[in-house]
Amino acid sequence: VYGVGELARAASITRHRMLRLLERSEVEVIRIGRVLVVPLSELERKVWHIWEGIKAAEMLRHALEDP
Repeated sequence: VYGVGELARAASITRHRMLRLLERSEVEVIRIGRVLVVPLSELERKVWHIWEGIKAAEMLRHALEDP
């Protein structure tokens, strides 16, 4: 699972905007206490274009961190 806040940071948008985008795409958002999370399977199936962009950004970030 991924937190909505984590997804928003990775996509460089606000948490509120990410939540609206996920809701419009009918992605299942789960509340665990005060945290909103999204199952990876939902990202891959319903908003794959966002998921691919986030994966690419994370790969680049890790590549830049490695010496």
